[in-house]
Amino acid sequence: MSTELKNPSLLAKNGLDDSTYYEEITQTQIFDSATPEIQLAWEDIRYQVTIKKKSQEILKGVSGSANPGEFLAIMGLSGAGKTSLLNIVAGRIKSCSSTKVSGTVKANGIDINQLNFQKYCAYVTQEDILLPFLTVREALTFSAGLRCAGSSKEIKDKVDGILHELRLTGIADNMIGDAMFKGISGGEKKRTSIGVELISEPQIIILDEPTSGLDSFTADILVDLLIQQAKKGRTVIATIHQPSTSIFKKFNKLILLSEGLTMYQGSAAKSRKYFSQLGYKTPRLVNPAEYYIKLLHITNRYELTKEESEILENLKMAYEGHADKKDKIRDLGTAQLNLYMASDVGSIKKILILTKRSFINNVRNPGPSQITIGFYIVTSILLDLLFHDLGNDYEAIHTINGVMYFLAIMCIQIGNTGSAMTFPVERTTFFKEYGQGLYGALTYYITKMIAELPLQVVAALVASPLLYFPLGLDLTAEKFLTFVFIIFLSQWMGHGLGYIVGALCSSILIANAAVPMVSSPLIAYEGLMDNTEAFKWVQYFSPFRWSFQALCVNQYTDMDWDCDPRGPKCDPLNDLGFSDSIGMSLLWCILFSVGARSIAFIELKVLGLKFKNL
Repeated sequence: MSTELKNPSLLAKNGLDDSTYYEEITQTQIFDSATPEIQLAWEDIRYQVTIKKKSQEILKGVSGSANPGEFLAIMGLSGAGKTSLLNIVAGRIKSCSSTKVSGTVKANGIDINQLNFQKYCAYVTQEDILLPFLTVREALTFSAGLRCAGSSKEIKDKVDGILHELRLTGIADNMIGDAMFKGISGGEKKRTSIGVELISEPQIIILDEPTSGLDSFTADILVDLLIQQAKKGRTVIATIHQPSTSIFKKFNKLILLSEGLTMYQGSAAKSRKYFSQLGYKTPRLVNPAEYYIKLLHITNRYELTKEESEILENLKMAYEGHADKKDKIRDLGTAQLNLYMASDVGSIKKILILTKRSFINNVRNPGPSQITIGFYIVTSILLDLLFHDLGNDYEAIHTINGVMYFLAIMCIQIGNTGSAMTFPVERTTFFKEYGQGLYGALTYYITKMIAELPLQVVAALVASPLLYFPLGLDLTAEKFLTFVFIIFLSQWMGHGLGYIVGALCSSILIANAAVPMVSSPLIAYEGLMDNTEAFKWVQYFSPFRWSFQALCVNQYTDMDWDCDPRGPKCDPLNDLGFSDSIGMSLLWCILFSVGARSIAFIELKVLGLKFKNL
């Protein structure tokens, strides 16, 4: 798409230098007719938050606009309202019980609440929300598959184009990685995050602190890439905390916020002259961005000094007094919006894409894959060495009970810990994509369970023969196959319990602490140590009990005992209080699994809706 002026000599003809080029270009630049221009304008935005019955006004009547073809930078101190304004403009914050939002945000003169705004607007968060065990190419490919209808070749060509445009071709097949598993660099992750959003060709790109955490050289490259996107006719808006001098010079337009009010809005290049005329001259060789932030610095927003109050009041009055110099809102009409409507992807295709993505992420993750299988193998060998050939006399009953007790805990906790600690990694990705309307909560949940099923089956098939035969359990084909199924169901219950914990935890550290807190009381009611009537009902909600019961019933039913007729009767099921058949025991395991997954789904749905309506 060409972004060149139809008359290249226009700059020279009007005597404009580089410092004023970007201010005037939005009024004269003609883009490819296939590219819809979208001007974003907001009027009298007010944002109030109530925390513990105390209200705080974050934004106090902010107005402004961002034009196609320009890079708009929003600057201000922490707490000035930058991110809040960004989220409201992006349609990510709505009024609810704890927040109150007023004012209007319009795209080409149309209220964004009347549009499917996500089709036009891409939002790149400060935190890079990417699945760590995918490659850069895979991340873009899966994003394209979920967002863009088209053939495999068309999607591949689109991905290759984005990789080339964002200078990611050289690391396209490298794993993204995270804090625990090293992958690509921070700048490469940020470009990948931008690429994931650009894949659907949005006309508005909104970024929250895109240069945060990057070195000056990498940040410079990133801003250059964003400028290139603006030159294609896109509207680019970003909050920037501490831009270097070279980056500041690249801004087309600048908005300065302080205490929820606009202190400046206009050409970044002309900002120095504006402030100089007000008596705030930027010292020679000083970065204007640093000077503005220092000028707006407030030590305590609840108790401003006399100097701070004077500066804010002067800047506020000066800005309000120059209303005629603010950007004029241009009504580009609805025709431009109608030019671009992203094609919807079918539900079946989304399920296949999400299942494949989740499966790849799980298989490459050493947590739920290699470590799980390895743990089963090592633990099985250890149990075989300690309890080889358990026997079938009265003395063996207590040992068998102990082994079954341990197996139930082991299998459930492997699934519980694995899901609880991997779920938070995917949680942010789900919230982001669910908020964008890419798929529903049920679609995601079904694909996650399908993707994890092969690993659970493989783990059960690997562990069962290593445990069953060396331990000398009752050797019949039917009982062995039932044992395999119980091991699988135990893991399945553990995963269900892990879903409940993981869906509520925002980080792996929190999940790691929550798992034993949830598991410990349930283990106490497993059945082996059942010597109290207190809270007896808890046993019905304990997966450990149902796994332990199923293992014991399978082993002891119709077992050929070698007991002394003159000694105690060998009736371990009666001693344990287990009266259910093997079929009923398995049914209880299945019911718990379904119930746990249903609870976790409700959690996910509620949290997803809450995130979507922020």
